[in-house]
Amino acid sequence: MKDSGANNYGSFENGSGVIVMVNSDNGGIVNEVINSVADVYGWKNFYKQVVKKVVNIPDSLMNVYEGNYILNRDTINISKKGDEVVLAVNRNENMPFIFLRPMNFFQKKYRLNLSSKKIKTGKCRIFILNRGSKN
Repeated sequence: MKDSGANNYGSFENGSGVIVMVNSDNGGIVNEVINSVADVYGWKNFYKQVVKKVVNIPDSLMNVYEGNYILNRDTINISKKGDEVVLAVNRNENMPFIFLRPMNFFQKKYRLNLSSKKIKTGKCRIFILNRGSKN
C-alpha cells in the first residue's frame, strides 16, 4: 500500500492544528513538515528534537564492523563506501550510518540506533538494534 502523502493533526484543547498534503507516492516528508510546525509553534509534548553529535572513526576501527551478519532470515552487510559506512539488508538498499561513538551508530532515514560489542578476536559479533530516537 502506498503512503497517502497527506496527514493532519489537531487539538480540541487549544485549537492548534495543521493539514499537510504532498503530491507524491512517498509521504515521508509529511511528518517532517508537521514536526517543524509543532516546533515553531511550541506544541507541548508533540515533538522533541534529538541532537546527535557525529564522530569520525579511524579505518582500523571500521575493520571491526565490516562483514556479513545474520538477523533472523536476513543477511546484514556492513561496509565502507567512500567516506560512508553503509548497511545493506539482503544486498538491497545501502543505508548510510553515522557514528556517535566508536561502538554506537545511527541510521537517520529509519531512525535505527545500533550499538555493538566486539570479542577477543577484535571483530564485532553482537549488534543491539533499537528503533526510535533513543541516544
